[in-house]
Amino acid sequence: MGNLLHFYRAYSNRASAESLESFYGRYKPQVFEDGLSCVGLGLHMSEALFRTFPGAAPFLVSCEEMVQDVDNYCRADPPDNSSIKEHVLVGLSVRVKEGGRRGIIVLDPGYHIALPVVVMEDGLAPHTGRFVQSNTAKSVKEYCYTTVPDTCGRYMCWNVSETRAGSTKTWDNILYVGSDFKSALSYSEMRNLVYDFRTLVARDAKGPTAGIYCKLTEANRNPIFTFFYTEQGKRKEVKVPFCVFGSNFLGPEPDADLEAAVGACAAQVGMDVGEVLRILSEMSELYDDVDFVAELLELNHRVDPSDV
Repeated sequence: MGNLLHFYRAYSNRASAESLESFYGRYKPQVFEDGLSCVGLGLHMSEALFRTFPGAAPFLVSCEEMVQDVDNYCRADPPDNSSIKEHVLVGLSVRVKEGGRRGIIVLDPGYHIALPVVVMEDGLAPHTGRFVQSNTAKSVKEYCYTTVPDTCGRYMCWNVSETRAGSTKTWDNILYVGSDFKSALSYSEMRNLVYDFRTLVARDAKGPTAGIYCKLTEANRNPIFTFFYTEQGKRKEVKVPFCVFGSNFLGPEPDADLEAAVGACAAQVGMDVGEVLRILSEMSELYDDVDFVAELLELNHRVDPSDV
């Protein structure tokens, strides 16, 4: 949520009247510590790896999510300008001394994958293979990373399998590992700014543990914040309308459940209650700017028409 709020403040303080599209076109994205996306997290991880292991050469990896035609997408080298590249990871090239076998270690702080994923070109040990990324009461999600055949090791397939209510869906995300993704800020961060789904989340090795999320396209303009946190070893959820955190809210005082949810979420994501309330209040005020939200959603659709 933080990077969107920084963007909205900059737009609100613009010197002259202009459309959001025009402002978006000239906006220079930055890494904000209170709004780290996969780009900021990837940059921080790369810097930390280089400091800790001076001989290492970490690089940013671009990722196209939910690719329908993998073979067609991988024909271009690098991906062509039609690519959205909405996600960024970190890669480390490795070579097994005996036999000279090549591979890449993939690190994904943006999706908070707890383990370094080893992807060997030949698929042999120490190749990680398929693993369970998250296992909750609602769903089980499995990941598997492999080199895309006949791409000289420059493309990687990240297969996702999600089972929910007895039904399983699978899809492929494609990583380009042929070179360092040097335009992550100007490309992926810019794409991230206009997403309609916003989160503030803490995770551990098993997946999300606490946080808040919202979607800006709720029906009838009645969006909600969903708070989730761990209580006595179980996940608890509380849903609260945006308007409760707005400056013009005239309803009753927040009840004990809401106060408990805010307090638990704040503690479990490592923030002060006051800071969490400030973010929620600013998100509520942002949503009250009807023209801004309408233009933001239009930009999101134009960037990726499939994102509905």
